[in-house]
Amino acid sequence: MSIIPPPGEAIPAADQLPESWREPPADTPAGRLFQAARLRFAADGFHAASTRAIAEAAGLNQALVHYYFGSKAALYRRVLTVELLKVLRHQTEGRLGVLPLEELLATFPGRLHAWFQDHPETARLLRREIGAEGGVLREILPELGPHGPLGLRKRLSAAVKTAVTDGRLRPVPADHLLVLLLSISYGLVLMEPLFQAVLGTNLRKEATRRGLQASIESVLRGGLAPEVKP
Repeated sequence: MSIIPPPGEAIPAADQLPESWREPPADTPAGRLFQAARLRFAADGFHAASTRAIAEAAGLNQALVHYYFGSKAALYRRVLTVELLKVLRHQTEGRLGVLPLEELLATFPGRLHAWFQDHPETARLLRREIGAEGGVLREILPELGPHGPLGLRKRLSAAVKTAVTDGRLRPVPADHLLVLLLSISYGLVLMEPLFQAVLGTNLRKEATRRGLQASIESVLRGGLAPEVKP
């Protein structure tokens, strides 16, 4: 089985990140505002979450939002950046360059969905942002460069192309495969509120979630395997 080579440019350690990519320490005024903003943005969305409400939730003066973050828009960008890097770390640390490529790809959607189940505020935050056409996320991605999703795409694409060339994976364009994986992964997040109404399926039940993950992995493993020639 194929192993993804170690990434050339991984996400830097937390203390090496630019300040605008970092989560402020929780025991500081900036940290309290950040946590309050994350919850308010997730619950109300960017436009409805006022700096007054954020400051009140943190038990601090409204003026401190501007003092520490400059503006509500800058605070929102920072929250999105921090949460996006958390998700990326979860999906890559201890996996890129460690797991066989087939294993990483097959378990990608289920692992991501499980993380969002354990972090519902992040799921709601991204659901709102993507539902608003993801304009802020599209601005953030180039700023993160090789340390963000664009870098992950480059590394995974190279690994997939090599595995296809070597006959270890079905010949599918790498970008098409990544579109499929992300569609499954984020589709589970975006559509979860409708699943119970339409299918009677509650993905928050552990047994249901594990069963769904096993089914997705089974389908992906079969679809990724090279065709057997007669």
